[in-house]
Amino acid sequence: MRLIHHPVLCNYYVTYRCNASCSFCDIWERPSPYVTIAHAERNLTDLKRLGVKVVDFTGGEPLLHRQIDGLLALAKSKKLITTLTTNGLLYPKYAEKLRGKSRYAPLLP
Repeated sequence: MRLIHHPVLCNYYVTYRCNASCSFCDIWERPSPYVTIAHAERNLTDLKRLGVKVVDFTGGEPLLHRQIDGLLALAKSKKLITTLTTNGLLYPKYAEKLRGKSRYAPLLP
């Protein structure tokens, strides 16, 4: 077996805000500034340098970040595989805007 000695996946929290208040989760109660594009640029460059291949944009609810499409596009421009962990409530509203920017997206009924 070949062991990898660097991180492969990063769960990148873009906000702790959430449009659901699930009984099993309190993340939405935390103070939450939004990650800026400039800050993400530096972070993604550093992650790439560390050997990260996959960036999962998450939160709270990442679709509440006003620039989530720009963050996904930025990561893709750095040849990173992108995923988006969402509760799916806002996905129908943003599906077209996100098309092609994330490898995996929730399935709609």
